[in-house]
Amino acid sequence: MNNAVQHEMFLVYGRKKVQVQSLAEASKAWRHFVEENGLGASEIPAYPKIEHGPKVYHLSYNGKVWEGNPNNIGTERPQPNLVYNPYGANA
Repeated sequence: MNNAVQHEMFLVYGRKKVQVQSLAEASKAWRHFVEENGLGASEIPAYPKIEHGPKVYHLSYNGKVWEGNPNNIGTERPQPNLVYNPYGANA
């Protein structure tokens, strides 16, 4: 019997919270929102993220999904890990 706890997944940006089934779906929904509203990188809601139980992932403007704090890039603090790339492994 599998007793693993199943957590719902949500894409969260601005005041919106949308249930999604996967990181890929969240990335696609995020990019749809950005493109539908004609937003540039400086115009997006602050800190778009994916909540999955106790885990929190962060989204880049381009739809890439990161585990860890993207604000740490280029610092001596722990670096974020790319966990989903909508453009393929080498993009």
